[in-house]
Amino acid sequence: MYTISISAPSYKGIYTVKFSSNGKYIVSGGNETGINLWDIKSGRLLKKLHKGITINSVSMSRDGKYILSGGEDGSLHVWDIVSGECIQSHSEELYSNIDDIEILFDDDTVVYSHGVNLSFIQLSKNKKIHTIDIRNISDERYQECTYISVYNKYITFGHKENVFLCSLDGTVLQKFVGHNGNVVSTKIASDGLIIASSSADKSIILWDAVNGDIIHQLYGHKEVITSIVFSKDEKYLISTSKDQTIRLWDCTTGEQKHIFKMEKEYKGIYDIDISPNGKYLISGGGDGIVKLWDIESGEILIHFIDKGYGEWISYCEKEPGVEYYNCSENSRKDVFFYNNIMSIFNDEPSLCDKDNKIYTERYTNILLDKFEY
Repeated sequence: MYTISISAPSYKGIYTVKFSSNGKYIVSGGNETGINLWDIKSGRLLKKLHKGITINSVSMSRDGKYILSGGEDGSLHVWDIVSGECIQSHSEELYSNIDDIEILFDDDTVVYSHGVNLSFIQLSKNKKIHTIDIRNISDERYQECTYISVYNKYITFGHKENVFLCSLDGTVLQKFVGHNGNVVSTKIASDGLIIASSSADKSIILWDAVNGDIIHQLYGHKEVITSIVFSKDEKYLISTSKDQTIRLWDCTTGEQKHIFKMEKEYKGIYDIDISPNGKYLISGGGDGIVKLWDIESGEILIHFIDKGYGEWISYCEKEPGVEYYNCSENSRKDVFFYNNIMSIFNDEPSLCDKDNKIYTERYTNILLDKFEY
């Protein structure tokens, strides 16, 4: 059996991950990584955009034509997936990070958070529609808005310890009070009846969206909860944390059903997304590696590693004890087998079995031939 040892750029954390609407691709971004577009089935890095820029949030249009990104440069960018060209940029007058991006139900209106504002743009007209100043809603004058979630013509966001449900014009419909720390993430169920929020107080709250009551408050994470997402049938909520775990919660009972633990994850897990068919998760974290998970088994199926300068490696354990990988041509020299250990290095290792030809036999263009979209 071959175990895997990885030397990855741990300082280049992955801050944001998203599935495409057809489930075939992953978009990721992070600390000075730019934007990466991955093909899941082959593991290939198809495109790299906005190189060297720290990306806080990415999204992809439902028709698969555009990638949207926001980050440290204070602008929302719209990218043509085929050409890789930036076709729209929307900069803010006051330079601030773009923290989160959501595409509304019409696949044309985009809302994004930056500082104390939520701004809306219309892609088809390439213009900003309006901006909501959070200071007109909340008593806290200088606290930045956190991650947002949209449902139909409604939007939720966190502001300090509170969660707000608003119409798209900024009218407050409900204020949810119950957290003891800053709200980090919010999500609305597809029927609009339940809102989930996570907080620096290490808890998750499921709210009744109509009357504002707490349905369940979920405890179990040991550190700040960084991201949450509903399962496709919405029976479960999935959460990530800086405590290096992904947790599965029963929305009806509030019970913790499963824990996905990392063997090694620098600075925790920052973001997750669920596949359109509900069978897979992707995660990004402080180790700089995007991971594809099987929800039912809790196993990691593929690791996607951006080595920088256009070089990449993806690998999976296709059957017990047999690893398969795919990589850019120049990265093949970084994969070695030594003493039954498959090692992936950023730099030339001081000790390796360079004459061992096992790595060439296990090089494949298809990582997951049974992957279901």
